[in-house]
Amino acid sequence: MPEKKKVGDYLELLVNTDEVAARAKAYVKGMEHKLKVIKAEEFLKAEVKSVAEKEAQAISSPAHINAVNEYENAVYDNELYHAQRKTAELHIEVWRSHNANKRSGNI
Repeated sequence: MPEKKKVGDYLELLVNTDEVAARAKAYVKGMEHKLKVIKAEEFLKAEVKSVAEKEAQAISSPAHINAVNEYENAVYDNELYHAQRKTAELHIEVWRSHNANKRSGNI
């Protein structure tokens, strides 16, 4: 079972990551929009005739590839914060259940 000190650490993690977790999620949402904008800009810049060629040039452009990489990093950060916070919540819940069982004499 997690120690009281550990539970405090988990609570502190939750308190201290509220804003950074929210920013990570907002960054993912912003990057989704940015990807569309960059793709559209690159599509309009393409000097070929067919839509398929313009599409291919747009998504293979350095600007779009960089944005995809940035989006990938944003998603990673967001998922990492989410997983860390969920783990902390689960540890706290296990601690709470363990202590409730101790109080009721089930342990």
